[in-house]
Amino acid sequence: MKLSLILILCSALQSTCMPPMHTGLMYNNWNDCMTAGYQQSLEFLQSSGPEQVNKAQLYVKFVCLENKIEEDT
Repeated sequence: MKLSLILILCSALQSTCMPPMHTGLMYNNWNDCMTAGYQQSLEFLQSSGPEQVNKAQLYVKFVCLENKIEEDT
């Protein structure tokens, strides 16, 4: 089982979210994907800077989705 990390940037001020962003990152288990989701969210907010985060009241949601990959037999 492989999991893909999907990030969703939202604004509490506008009550809207951007379309989901596929990170292209893949994980072998739920724990690794969840941990990466928090790390990626923190990195995004830090790179946006406090002024932008405060102005738009930004927050990041994320989800780990299972990829169903068919193996050749």
